[in-house]
Amino acid sequence: MRSQSGVLRCVWGMCFVTLASCGVAFAADFQASFVVTTVNHQAGVEAPVATHRIVFDEGVVYDFDELDDNSITVFDTKRNRIVLLNRELKSRAIVSMDQLTKFAAEMRASATTPERKEKFGISAEVQLDPGDKYRIAYGGIQYTSTSQPAKTESVAKQFGQFADWACRLNMKRRLGIPPFVRMSLNAALASRNQLPLELAVSFKQQNEMLRLSSLHTVSPQLSKRDHQRIDEVSGMIALFKEIQLKELP
Repeated sequence: MRSQSGVLRCVWGMCFVTLASCGVAFAADFQASFVVTTVNHQAGVEAPVATHRIVFDEGVVYDFDELDDNSITVFDTKRNRIVLLNRELKSRAIVSMDQLTKFAAEMRASATTPERKEKFGISAEVQLDPGDKYRIAYGGIQYTSTSQPAKTESVAKQFGQFADWACRLNMKRRLGIPPFVRMSLNAALASRNQLPLELAVSFKQQNEMLRLSSLHTVSPQLSKRDHQRIDEVSGMIALFKEIQLKELP
């Protein structure tokens, strides 16, 4: 179940993965404020398996898990860190973005043969189909995505960078599948100033084909509740005890 959860994160865009630049900070013109809500489904399961409200505010991204309010992840490129909060444990784990960049680079560098490149999906290429539909596949895994136009170039690039960082974080936590294919898809979308609309991944797990999909809804403004939650998160980061990443549930 832990592995499947990681793949779900990759589906909705955290695998982040982080999709565009590998830099550790958004450029000055990337400071758009907006919200992306993702609702994730597994084929054959009626209820959503995950719902996230991802709030972009002044260069910081707050990922609120709407089905488990114990879990909040803050992507803070200004401070070069990702903070994972757990309300129940009153704890925080901090991961350096430099550390994640190095970890991803080392994994990519370790793919020294065509077989390993195929295993990691490094050599896979994004295909653009009519109607701005994207697909990319490697091994037994295939991503497909319909798209929606971003309101501004800033929105597309911010979302892409967020998704890339999320992918790197999942890789560090050993959640889900290697992130490089998703990151290639992210880059393709961002380069055309687009966001995913419905993104899906199909793969085999324990001799069973699974299809996971994520619907993305964009709001151009933060709500009053979003601002309240951001203030609450600031207090949690200041007050919660620090633990190691591996100690998180």
